[in-house]
This record gives sequence, structure tokens and C-alpha cells, in this order.
Amino acid sequence: VAMFTNTKSAFLGDTNVRTALSTAIGREEIIKSLLNGLAKPLVVPALSSQLPVAATYEIPARDVDAANELLDKAGWKQSGDDIRTKDGKELRLTLVTAQTDDYQAVSELLARQLRAVGVGVDIQAVDVATLQRSYIAPRNYDLLLYGLNAGADLDPYPYWHSSQAKAPGLNVSQYSSTTADKALVSARATTDANVRQVRLKSFLDAWSADDPAVMLYTPNYLYVTE
Repeated sequence: VAMFTNTKSAFLGDTNVRTALSTAIGREEIIKSLLNGLAKPLVVPALSSQLPVAATYEIPARDVDAANELLDKAGWKQSGDDIRTKDGKELRLTLVTAQTDDYQAVSELLARQLRAVGVGVDIQAVDVATLQRSYIAPRNYDLLLYGLNAGADLDPYPYWHSSQAKAPGLNVSQYSSTTADKALVSARATTDANVRQVRLKSFLDAWSADDPAVMLYTPNYLYVTE
């Protein structure tokens, strides 16, 4: 589950702003207070069970001061507890998500965490059909809270290669990076697991520097046995 940032949004084209959003989010609070601890925090779009090198990326603690500094650096100024402004515009983002109890609760907590650094968030929770048709397909959002299924054999290409930025592609952040693209293509060109891991690490390094999404958590898979 991630909060995808629309990198083509007028507000989110600046990496400093995207990194500030990520820095302002507390993953552990989401997991403990809303998910009963039944999830694991994420920071990159890969599970360590699929790609061992993913475990080398440290889950950051929430850092409000650092987030404030990044937003100041990006030119979004705050007076008191007001929403930040720049060139007469408020830093108010639209977050869309599916109309489920979990997603709506997480959205509300994310909005509170971001409001603490002067970012306004307007939540729109809709049914899945409407979400796909009216929001995801036309990329009609600043932020999208949604989940993705990485599959048994990790291949991030469909979700992050620039060729997949427009519908029906699955790159919902509209992320574009020459370095990431090359790494994703080269990772697909080998069947050697070790070589593939090295190439995907290059992708994860580029992705982490650009912050096109805030990876949040992977829920535990619960099942009953007799």
C-alpha cells in the first residue's frame, strides 16, 4: 500500500515537496493505531522476501522538522498554523482512494500528519469502478492511496517505467527517470538472480532519490488452519 504522488501535479513536480511528504509520514503510527500491528512498514517498492537488497533501505522515522525545512526550501511558506502558500496559492492537495474502511482511516491519518507541516489534504473516497474510470485512468489526483500487487516474481517495470505513465499503464505516479528506466529494462534482460538484484538496486536508488510515492506498508496475510 502506498500514497502515490502525481509527479505531473502543479504541486508535486518538485522533489523537495515529495520528499517532505514522505518525511512527514509516520508509518509505524498507521500500522499500530489503525491496523492492529498486522502489517510491515515499507520504504521502497519491493519486499525483502522478493528482493533481499530491499532490506538494506532503512525505514525512516517521522521527522516533522526535516519536512518543514524541505517545504521552506521549496518556497512554500507558513504563517503560524496556516496552510502553506506560494505565489498566492495554498498547498492543498487532493487525495483519492477506494471507499473501504481501511483506506479511509489511513487517508484521514495521513491528512492529519501532513496538516502538521502545513499541507492541506482534501480526501475523496469513491467506489473502485469510479476510482478506476474517473481518477486513475485520467490521472486525476495529486495523491492516490492504493495498493499494488508486485506478484511472486518481482518486476517493477509495469509500475514505474516511464512508458507506463499513461493509461492503461500502471505507473500512476507518472514517474519518469532515465536512470530508473535503464535499470528496469536491463533487469528484465537477465535470468541471473544476482545480476538482476544488482540492476534492480540501481532502480531503487534512483527511485529513492526521486520519491515518486510514499510506500507505507504491506499487510500481513492471515489465514485459519485446523
